[in-house]
Amino acid sequence: MILLISGGHGILGIVQGLEDYVLLGTALDASPGDVLDKLSRRLKLNRLSDECLKGVAGGKAIEIIAKTYNGDHQRFNLPLPRSQSKDCDFSFTGIHAAAEQLINKLESENRGSGCALSIQDIADVCASVQFCMTRLICRRVQRAIEYCLLNTDSRASVIRNHPTALVVSGGVGSNCVIRAGLTEVANHYNLRFVAPPPSLCTDNGIMIAWNGVLLQKENSSRIIEDISSVDFCPRSTFGVDCREDVKQANISIEPIKLSSDIFQP
Repeated sequence: MILLISGGHGILGIVQGLEDYVLLGTALDASPGDVLDKLSRRLKLNRLSDECLKGVAGGKAIEIIAKTYNGDHQRFNLPLPRSQSKDCDFSFTGIHAAAEQLINKLESENRGSGCALSIQDIADVCASVQFCMTRLICRRVQRAIEYCLLNTDSRASVIRNHPTALVVSGGVGSNCVIRAGLTEVANHYNLRFVAPPPSLCTDNGIMIAWNGVLLQKENSSRIIEDISSVDFCPRSTFGVDCREDVKQANISIEPIKLSSDIFQP
């Protein structure tokens, strides 16, 4: 099972071969990385003169601030988007909207006292956003695993074997809190958890080049010798789309209770 979470994607699926994919869930609106980047700008984290943020921006800054200033992930109760939907699709815009409303409320309250948001307020917002996003992602992954374990003809006709590993990649996949949550989900189902070093999660060039190397080794028909014949498109399809079958399976899950330790700085 693979989970790609980045500034441009939110994809949950099964890889059965180098060119054999099954799509189980996708981001319906904004990507997780895009939401984290926008909230980082909204909180003006780039303006904080803090040594811990030197050379850091976007979603990574949210993770660092939450950890450095002991952000309380339970102080603000952000709603979990699409919590009643029994599919594996993500809605990260819901987190963005809820966090924006929270920030506006805090700023309005502080305006009366003539003060800007305190660093503790900011850290608590960052921790709460991180907590909400981790829960959302983990629940979708849990339902995807449960779907793969179903003994139904529709599932078996597309997904040949039960997953043995959970592989996470993409810039958001380097977030230590999200990784820890996904590790607990993987352990619950006895899946091996695999994730590239954080330094490689944000390098698209390496990802694309490595995929090209693997395709070349397999003598894939997708290898194009004439570069001028390459057709460009902003979005490409991802294997066989089984999202509707996942939805029709109507799978209820008992969310895995994530250890509180992973949210502690």
